Amino acid sequence: MSKKRDYLAALSAEEKQALTAALHTWRDAGEKNPMIPIGEDIDEDGIADSWGLTPKGILTVRSGVSLDATVYQSTGEGVEGGEPK
Repeated sequence: MSKKRDYLAALSAEEKQALTAALHTWRDAGEKNPMIPIGEDIDEDGIADSWGLTPKGILTVRSGVSLDATVYQSTGEGVEGGEPK
């Protein structure tokens, strides 16, 4: 298996469902190619990878996606679920 498939296979069914649902929500809201940053460089190409959808709407790992091309949004108040720095 490839590193991407291994990484995807390691997710629980609940994690896959939550990611897929969030991406479909953004797609339904008009985002043509929604992606959620993973925060790791799975394929070791020097760029952090992202969760995305295939044309058929199936969860996948996208390579070489800059953070500003994802649906990531920051309020500048720190890390969600943590204390502002």
